[in-house]
Amino acid sequence: MVLTGSTVSNVITATFRGNYIPVQLLGRVTASSRFLVFGTGPLGAVTAGALAATFGIRTAMWALAVLFACTRTLPLATPIRTLRDFPAYRA
Repeated sequence: MVLTGSTVSNVITATFRGNYIPVQLLGRVTASSRFLVFGTGPLGAVTAGALAATFGIRTAMWALAVLFACTRTLPLATPIRTLRDFPAYRA
């Protein structure tokens, strides 16, 4: 389920970027976005390792599961949940 959501999110994000970002900035925006997205993987691994070493594996897994659930439900408390269309392109 998470992999499906991630795939759909990637397609929507790439479509939005391709339609909204000016052509001369598209490469920079895409590179910056990929750096931020893929750069968080090692940070998550270090955090998980530090939690597991400090509190034990079971506690670290529960802490990260709760954190994952919170980050997935946080957008529900914002106006983003009511948006249905992309913003209009500004030339």
